[in-house]
Amino acid sequence: GMAVWLDAWFDPVASIHTVGSCIRLVDVTGDGDPKLLVADQNRKLRLYKGVNLVSEHALLDTPSAISAFFEDAKSQGPRVPSLAVACGQFIFVYKRLRPHYKFTLPMQQVDPTEAEVWDGLRSGTVPLAEGCDKLSNLRDGGTHVTYATVDLLALDGEEKQQALVEELKGKPLVHSTTITCIESINRREDAPGASSCLVVGTEARQVLILDPQGFSIVAKALLPSVPAFITVTGLLEVEYRVLCACRDGRIYTIKNGQPLGTSIELETPPCAMCLAGKTLVVGTMDSTLQGFQLKGKRGWAHTLPSPLQALANLDDRENGTLFLASLANGEVRLYKDKQLISTLQMPGGDMAVAMRFGKYARE
Repeated sequence: GMAVWLDAWFDPVASIHTVGSCIRLVDVTGDGDPKLLVADQNRKLRLYKGVNLVSEHALLDTPSAISAFFEDAKSQGPRVPSLAVACGQFIFVYKRLRPHYKFTLPMQQVDPTEAEVWDGLRSGTVPLAEGCDKLSNLRDGGTHVTYATVDLLALDGEEKQQALVEELKGKPLVHSTTITCIESINRREDAPGASSCLVVGTEARQVLILDPQGFSIVAKALLPSVPAFITVTGLLEVEYRVLCACRDGRIYTIKNGQPLGTSIELETPPCAMCLAGKTLVVGTMDSTLQGFQLKGKRGWAHTLPSPLQALANLDDRENGTLFLASLANGEVRLYKDKQLISTLQMPGGDMAVAMRFGKYARE
């Protein structure tokens, strides 16, 4: 393949521990110079300019995803995006890298049977072993149980379990959830700096669309499984689709707020997904790369020589049909739709576990 990349920068000791959903290239200051933002698994938000770590901000929890979005255009001057950092059940919003707002996902309804079992466990009318059996059956039967139940069933031995029941005696049984993925969607126009909303996937199998003004929920859809990856196309106030690759090995589509009845069934679980033009590119655990039309028809499939680590699309060049695929053998491949254009080998045979493409420094 042709050489399309120049070696720009390599830092073997940056000691970044992160995942692809926690990396973005964002012009956080609005001065036309995008910075590299990394939400680290060590609970730090790091900002790089060129090759330098410029600042580091402590996070209250381990981040699961970050996304930039633009609020409504009120102020004059350069458009400065806000940054949403998803940690557990919270979204922390930063403006010019200062904490600005904290949004908490709404609590879930506790399953009535689960609540009844817990009442019995706390009052001692339901024996511990029987209660655990009932809770275990509920969980295995597909009920989205509370973290209290998850914790109880994960404990070894009756003593520890009984201690947890005692500890929770005076506390209400609450059902919080965790954010799994987050993206943004433009409202009315497809232009840089256009006002946008956040699209959030949760452990409660929900996809929520949030309006950044006051964080009201604009749309809410329930899926048959937990979304692991989401990708968005279209405009919120015109027509849009949210494509959700879920843990049950299927891809579900939410069109204009409504889940469609059809889904794409994958042979093995998805490990990465991106949109390349009008093609949905999905990588699966069996080292396969597949391209689907947005309506679900499979266009092509490639078997890769090594397991896939990450996918990233190359924005609008060539009508958006370019994308990158990183493999466990250290290759980073550039594709145009289904054609392999070039291959880059990572230094030292390492593999790229996370990638983003965009404007950075002068490039």
